[in-house]
Amino acid sequence: MSNDSDPSAGEQIWSCTTGSGGVVDSNSNCYNTTIDASQIVFGLAINSAIGILCYIGFVLWRGEFRVYFNRLVSTAVPEAQRPPPLKLGGHHHLWSWLIPVFKLSDGALLESAGLDALVAQRILGFGCLALLPLTILGVGV
Repeated sequence: MSNDSDPSAGEQIWSCTTGSGGVVDSNSNCYNTTIDASQIVFGLAINSAIGILCYIGFVLWRGEFRVYFNRLVSTAVPEAQRPPPLKLGGHHHLWSWLIPVFKLSDGALLESAGLDALVAQRILGFGCLALLPLTILGVGV
């Protein structure tokens, strides 16, 4: 009766090499970690398709749900505190949200959306700036 957890029993538990050598042993704990260029292209294609589908869904449905622009249509919000309406017809439906995202000042955001929206926007912006170098490094390595 052999003990599988005892390496002195004559059996090698981890007798495989992974990486450039591939799987040497049929042990269930060994995996081939080599990546082919076709796998990278396939992953890029799948992720690009998912991203394009998400963008198309956003464009098609962004003007349909009133809950997302409640401050714009609510009578409880004073006229001075309402955000400016975005164009939703024609080709404006695709890109009309993009320019105000980058052009809106902190004061205008504070006045129209409040302090919580300003703080959330600043945290998300800082996170993007802080993680961008790490993302570039991770993709390169």
